[in-house]
Amino acid sequence: MTVCSYFRNAKAPEGFVVALLGEDRSEFVIVKTGDRNWIAFGDFSYGTCT
Repeated sequence: MTVCSYFRNAKAPEGFVVALLGEDRSEFVIVKTGDRNWIAFGDFSYGTCT
């Protein structure tokens, strides 16, 4: 799936890296903001361990 089809015709959000789509229709979005990497899953976000 391309970014265009994932976000429709909208521009991808700032820091967007990749979206991982599970066979069960789950969606994990990987985002990089400055030096911080995190995963968004539904209403939750998970940062990297330091």
